[in-house]
Amino acid sequence: MRKMENEVTNYLSGTLARSFTAVERWLKEDAGGDTRMQKAYKLLARIHEHCNLITEEVKQIGQLNRQINYINNEVILKNFPE
Repeated sequence: MRKMENEVTNYLSGTLARSFTAVERWLKEDAGGDTRMQKAYKLLARIHEHCNLITEEVKQIGQLNRQINYINNEVILKNFPE
């Protein structure tokens, strides 16, 4: 299960990074002196930063859920020994 979670996380992180890189490249090339395009580029950078923060939070939630499951299993084993 853990391996599958890692694969999904890595796939989504990679897809996200590639998407931002492609859009960033396009905006950089077309921005030139256009202030709207420069603003769009800056907004994209902020969005990318926030998406990275969200991705890290989701990873931490996954770790906490695994710890909770482990502790729950320990409690069950201590209360109901075989």
